[in-house]
Amino acid sequence: MLKTQSLLYYVQGWMLAWTGYPAFEDPLEAPDPGPISCGVQRERNGNLEDDNLDDKVVKAVANAVIEAYGDIDAQALAAMIQEEFPWKAAIARAAADGSCGVEIRKEDLADWFTRLSLNGSGLRAPAAIVQDRGTTDSHVDVIGSQLALNWRQTLDWLADKQWNFGTYI
Repeated sequence: MLKTQSLLYYVQGWMLAWTGYPAFEDPLEAPDPGPISCGVQRERNGNLEDDNLDDKVVKAVANAVIEAYGDIDAQALAAMIQEEFPWKAAIARAAADGSCGVEIRKEDLADWFTRLSLNGSGLRAPAAIVQDRGTTDSHVDVIGSQLALNWRQTLDWLADKQWNFGTYI
């Protein structure tokens, strides 16, 4: 049960990072020894490798998580999670208000896992996510060109201004 719940934590985190949407709406809580989502646990009966998942993107994320973390035992997964920002932030909130089971915020999960993804220390997004979002090389090129133009305009504006040791004159 602890392993399934830990894997659900990673599914939720990577899903939020890669798509901006949660894999499930039920909150994750931060009791000792590891995360728990009571609603998802009841719904799935402890089976994360469910072939009946309706959403192909959620299934792709779940498969990526199982491939990356599936061989790690439950205690090691829980220990990994307890070293991560979303867990620590939830525990800090619980300590501040004196509560015991406190929610691991989706915003904290999205921020943490997006940072991991952007700095290259996380999982690679499954192809189903990129394909499902309709992203093509031409879309990426258009977006990249627009970002480059926006940055060029900003840099040109800054170059036209006179700065003296960080203070605008």
